[in-house]
Order: sequence, then C-alpha cells, then structure tokens
Amino acid sequence: EDIRLSIPQFQKLVPCHLDLFNRNFLDDGNKIWIIDWEYSAMADPLYDLATWVSTDYLSIAEMQELLELYLDSPTPRDLAYLYLMSILVDIRWGLWSLIQAEVSKIKANYLDYADDLFYQALQKANHPQYKQSLLLMQSKP
Repeated sequence: EDIRLSIPQFQKLVPCHLDLFNRNFLDDGNKIWIIDWEYSAMADPLYDLATWVSTDYLSIAEMQELLELYLDSPTPRDLAYLYLMSILVDIRWGLWSLIQAEVSKIKANYLDYADDLFYQALQKANHPQYKQSLLLMQSKP
C-alpha cells in the first residue's frame, strides 16, 4: 500500500513548532513554555503531535489519549492519521540525523539516532495498526 494515498489533501496548514518533544518544554512552576522554535513553519496540524508520539515512543492507547486531549471528539480516522503521520516523522528525523552525522559540528551520535528512528518506523509499518490505518484513511470518510 502507498502511504501517500492515505494523506488527506484538504488538510489546512497551521503554525507548527515542528520539533515538539519533551526537552522543548520548560515548566517554571506557573506556566509551561515551549522553546526552540528554529524549525517552526506552517504545517499539518497533527505534525507536532506525531513528533511527540515518535520521540516519546507512545503506544496506540497513549496516542488515543493524546488525541482526546487535543481534539474535541477524535475519530478512529484521526488515530489512523496520527499513526501514519508518526511513521513519516520517524523517517523525516531519521533522514535529518543522517545529514547531521555528515555536516554538524556538534559531537552527537546521530547515526545511532537515525538507526533507532528507522527501526521504529519499520516496527510501526509491521504492526497491524499500519494496515488498519491505511485502509481507514483510503476509505470514504
């Protein structure tokens, strides 16, 4: 199946952080601040949630809970879309890590991070939720 056929073309772009994971949240005891906006741009509204799913290794049940906090009444289609988007996020950050391994002056283990992300994407693609998500997204709403 082609994952591209499952992505809605009607999705409205909104301002997004595009690097939303736990180390980019600061809690001062009164307020939670989101920092590090260097990658921000107009993007899919669920991209930031998919990044959170990927970086915090959320289970399908935790994805559902996150959607319930973010959307008023999430549907099974919303979960399917978030699941598929999380695979694309894994691949995107994996590719970013490969580039950083070659160009970054920061000494970090980018290749291991890329391996982890690509492995995670494969694990998700081999999970029954992947095929269910593709079928649901390709069906008429």
